[in-house]
Amino acid sequence: MTIGICSWPLRGEGKIREENAKLGLRNFMRAADSVILFHNEKIVELVPEERIDAALSFADSIMMQAIVGLIETVTKTTQVNTEMSDLEKVMSKKGLGTFGVGVSDSPPGQRVEEAFEQAINSPFSSIGMQNAKAMLISITGGEDLRMTEQTDAMELARRKIGRDAIIIPRLGIDKELNGKIKILLFATGIPSEFDDATTDDPNFSENTIE
Repeated sequence: MTIGICSWPLRGEGKIREENAKLGLRNFMRAADSVILFHNEKIVELVPEERIDAALSFADSIMMQAIVGLIETVTKTTQVNTEMSDLEKVMSKKGLGTFGVGVSDSPPGQRVEEAFEQAINSPFSSIGMQNAKAMLISITGGEDLRMTEQTDAMELARRKIGRDAIIIPRLGIDKELNGKIKILLFATGIPSEFDDATTDDPNFSENTIE
């Protein structure tokens, strides 16, 4: 299984850079099971006043969250575990993927929906999750986490991405999150202009443009 994580250039970097990125992403998507895409334009939106080095470090930390989150879904023991086969099912839906994180400290019955909405509309997400073909939902809370909160999160996911999509839950307890709930979403198989792309596409050259 191969999972790719890549960034998209800023609009100000110009047309040639964008064409290069399109060609590279098409090639990347043919080699990987799923590619999580992060637009660098998000840096401008989220930390517009930061110094360049701090802003780029911020972008790196976001992508690291995705990497660590994916690794921990199969390496960290929780109350309801996910296995490598579960991750493979989610990542088998070829195409673009994205992720989001949400945290809420509202009362039980309200916090799941708040955290889920934050995650699915996360500012880190570069593409919408609504048409995803598969989703992994990692739900973490304190010792007051309720079993019904997992089923509530699953139902929210079905409403958002459809009942035919693959949805796999992971449920864990973290004492540091007492009174809170954290939801991490990984969505894959999101339709895009790059689906089924080949280097024979007449709109792009096989030669790298410097």
